[in-house]
Amino acid sequence: MSLDCMGCFMYRVAITRPAELLDRSVEMLKKEGFEVFAAPTIEIRKIKPFMAFSGSDYSVFASINSVKFGFEMIKDLHAILAKGTVIAIGPMTAQSLEDRGIDPILPEEYSSRGIIKLLSRMEIDGKKIVIFHSSKKGVLKGDLQKMGALVEDVPLYTIGIPRNLEGVRRLIEKGLNGEIDVFTFTCSSSFENLIQIAGARRRDLIDLMNSRVVASIGERTKRTIEAHGVEVKTMPGTFTFESMVVELKRYMGERFPDDRI
Repeated sequence: MSLDCMGCFMYRVAITRPAELLDRSVEMLKKEGFEVFAAPTIEIRKIKPFMAFSGSDYSVFASINSVKFGFEMIKDLHAILAKGTVIAIGPMTAQSLEDRGIDPILPEEYSSRGIIKLLSRMEIDGKKIVIFHSSKKGVLKGDLQKMGALVEDVPLYTIGIPRNLEGVRRLIEKGLNGEIDVFTFTCSSSFENLIQIAGARRRDLIDLMNSRVVASIGERTKRTIEAHGVEVKTMPGTFTFESMVVELKRYMGERFPDDRI
C-alpha cells in the first residue's frame, strides 16, 4: 500500500487487460481510490478475413472484439444481422452493437453459460447459430449442438502474448518487490500469459500472488488461475470489469477496515 496526500492508504492494483481497454479500466479504478499499474498480458490480433456470411437464425457475439472485427471483415453485416436474432455476451458488447445500429438481447449471466441458458428457452432445434469469437475454443458450440442447433464457429481474432513485453516485465518486477497489492485477471489468457512470461520466476510469482489479493472475472478464469495453485480471493457475481471494481472495493474495505481508500 502507498499513502496519498491525505494520509490514507491506497491499494496498488495491477490490471492486465489488452491495450485497447486500459484507459477506461484505469479511470474506473482510480475513481474508486486505487493506485493502478497497467500492463497488458494479452494482445488482440485480427486473423485472415472471413469471406462469406449469408446469415443465421441466431448470431452470437462473444466479445467487443468480435463486434469490431466482424464489422471490419464481413460485407453488409448490418443488413444480414437484421434478418435474425442477435445475442451479446455482456453489456459492453451490446453497447458496441448498438453503436452500429443493432439491437441485441443479453443473457441474465454474462458468460457462455448464460448464453446457453438463454438459448435453451428458445426454439433452436434445427436452427442455424453462428458464434463470432476468438480462435480459442469454448463450450458454446458443443453444448448448442447437443440441443439440436446447427452451429458454425467464426473465429475473427487471436489472443496472443504481447510483442512488447516491457510493461509485463515491469509488472513482474513490481510484484516480486512487494509493490502490488492486488492482481486482476479478466480472462484465462491474461493469467496464463503472465505466468509464461515470468519464466524461471514463475514459482516465485505464484507464491507472491497467494500472499496478495487476486481478483478474477468469470468461473472459467477462476478455474484456470486456481489450477496453477493460486487462490482467487474475490470475484464479482456479474461478470463485468465495473462489477469487479465495485466488488474489489467492498472486499478490501471488509478485509482491511482501518485502511481507508
